[in-house]
Amino acid sequence: MPTQAKSTKTTSSKNGSTPGVTAVVDVARDAGRQYLDTVEKTWERVADFQEELGKASGTGVLVSLGRTQANVTREVTGAYLRAARKIVG
Repeated sequence: MPTQAKSTKTTSSKNGSTPGVTAVVDVARDAGRQYLDTVEKTWERVADFQEELGKASGTGVLVSLGRTQANVTREVTGAYLRAARKIVG
């Protein structure tokens, strides 16, 4: 005996997804933003440490190296975060 599939009616939101899915996506976006904020703070601390380590050496070359490394860390982190924030929205 063939069975009939029951159709369920769901309410769609403006963008065509169900409210439950929209809520999950919103929570995931918020989590992604919080993650990116944490990444930003962490790498800023790493860059600050690199710079301070160079200064603590007292040697001109190492001071310059520490500052340069910190700047590279900040630039790479900034590029990553800009791209990731575009994706997360």
